[in-house]
Amino acid sequence: MEPSGERDDIEIEKIVCNESEFNSIFDKNVKKDSTDIVKYSIPEAPNDYAYNNLCEKKTDYSGKSSDLAYKDYKKAFELEQIGNSKLKKQISFKKYKKARENDKLILTEDQNKAIEEYKIKKEREEYNHENKLREYSDKISRYHSNVNMHFLE
Repeated sequence: MEPSGERDDIEIEKIVCNESEFNSIFDKNVKKDSTDIVKYSIPEAPNDYAYNNLCEKKTDYSGKSSDLAYKDYKKAFELEQIGNSKLKKQISFKKYKKARENDKLILTEDQNKAIEEYKIKKEREEYNHENKLREYSDKISRYHSNVNMHFLE
């Protein structure tokens, strides 16, 4: 590597020359807000812990600790993940409370179905996790037995 920071082993073609050109290319590629119908999905609590679940393949390495937040490199640079954080409409607390008083809070059939599917999915994940943990424990005990037998010989 040269002192200037350029590497000889890779070639990177310079696509953007200045900031305004970058901004125009970026604006063309960012997905615009749409009014398409969005399928209902169960709201999930974010998992803010940085540890991996045992034996689980991980594709997203984002996480945070007490004073540090970090994003998976691939996810951070995918344009699909960039969301426009503009608020659609702002209402006062009084208007919100009045609207909630009139709402019966009855779930639709699709929402009930989605909740049931979510519960089944979580139960299946828990079952798989328990099986993987059991297999892992069995492998460790077999390994321990083998090592112990070698020491006894």
